[in-house]
Amino acid sequence: MSNKTPTTTHFTSPCVDPIVTDERWTYANKEIVVSGMSPGGTTAARQHAACRLLVAQYVKSTLDWEPEEPPRGSVAAMSFFYDVAADAGLIDVMRGGKVTIGKYKHAAQQACGGANIEQPWACMDLVYIVTLLNDAYKMSLNHPISLYKKVNGHEVSWALGLAYTTIMNRINVK
Repeated sequence: MSNKTPTTTHFTSPCVDPIVTDERWTYANKEIVVSGMSPGGTTAARQHAACRLLVAQYVKSTLDWEPEEPPRGSVAAMSFFYDVAADAGLIDVMRGGKVTIGKYKHAAQQACGGANIEQPWACMDLVYIVTLLNDAYKMSLNHPISLYKKVNGHEVSWALGLAYTTIMNRINVK
């Protein structure tokens, strides 16, 4: 158990709904106090663009490699990708389905422009997914992604989705 006092960082973001004010998070002995940015007359498009810029800068700064080309073949995603798509109404929460990155982007543009008491982090989550897949992994906006919550009745995680996609693409390439 550490006796260190957490350091506190205050963070106001265009990616977080303005309903969030001074929400405290502690991670790695660092306290972060998060607030949404007041829309103050900005448009949904500007709010989305400001969030996308911040997320893109973060994603690019944390990548230690970048693929030369997008993944070939089909792409499967689970866990966070599934939950965010279901919350945004892009897929049926019980059955999953296919979605394009463009549909995630459209949902992000809507989420970043309006108040959302039920899902105040929706803008951030959707923009992160679009930025990761489109910018970092170089997947086109019309690339389909199959989203699963369960495989053969067992709930799956993102790590299994990555392994599944990698194995299936290697089988299909040969």
